[in-house]
Amino acid sequence: MMTRRGVVLGVWLLGISLISPARAGLESLQYLSEEYKPFNYTQPSGHPAGLAVELLERIWKRTHTQPQVIRFLPWARAYQRLQLQPGTVLFSTARTRTRDSLFHWACPIARTPIVLLALRSRQLHLDNLQQLATYHVMAVRADVGEQLLHTQTDSWLKLDTTHNLELALKQLRAGRIDVLSFNERVARQVWQEMGEQDAALQTLWSLGEQEFCFAFSPGTSTQLIAQFRQALQQEVSSEGYPQLLERYQLRH
Repeated sequence: MMTRRGVVLGVWLLGISLISPARAGLESLQYLSEEYKPFNYTQPSGHPAGLAVELLERIWKRTHTQPQVIRFLPWARAYQRLQLQPGTVLFSTARTRTRDSLFHWACPIARTPIVLLALRSRQLHLDNLQQLATYHVMAVRADVGEQLLHTQTDSWLKLDTTHNLELALKQLRAGRIDVLSFNERVARQVWQEMGEQDAALQTLWSLGEQEFCFAFSPGTSTQLIAQFRQALQQEVSSEGYPQLLERYQLRH
C-alpha cells in the first residue's frame, strides 16, 4: 500500500516530468542580436524591432514559447559567444561558405547583397578587386563584409575594421577611408538616418547576395533546432511573409 509520503513524492515527480519539457524548450536558448536595421534593431523606447525580430516573435507564438529577452551586443562580441556558448542563437547571420560548417542554421530571414560602397563625389572605379590595393578599405569586425573580402582577395588585402557601422560611415563621409564593405540595404538605410542623401553613395562592386539566417551555436539541442526550423518554414511559407518583406523594403 502506498503511503501518504509516497503519494506526495509521486505527484512531485509527475510535476517535474510535465514541467521539464517546457524548461527544455525554446525558452532555454539565449537570443543575441545587433543593431542591423531593418533586420534587427532597438527602437527609441528600447524595444527590439525589425524583420528578424518579428519572425522570431511569430516563431515563439507558433511554438507556445513565452517572449524571451533579446540581448543586443556589438557584432564581434555576439559572434564570439555564438562560437563558444551552446544554446545561443545569433541573428541576423549571413550563411557563408566559411561559416556554414561552424554552426547550425534556420533559414531564411531574407536575402540581400553585400557590396563595396564609396562616395559618388570621389568618382572611384573598380575593374577588379586587385585595384582595392590602392584604396583605404574598411569593414565591421567579424561581419560578413570583412569575411567575404578576405575570401575573395585571398587575404592579401589590408583591411581596417571597426565595431560599428555608423562609425564606418562617418569615416567614409569624412574621407578617412575610401571604400566600405557591408550589407548594401543596411548601410544605405543607416546612411540616410545620418541625414545624408542615398544618391551620395555609389556601389562600386558586389561581393554577392547572401542569405541571412538564425545561427545556432555548436552543442545546441538538435531537437530545439528542428522545432525552430519547422516554425520558421511555416512562417516563410505563409501569406504574410511577402508582406513582411515589403514592409521592411527587403522584397526583391
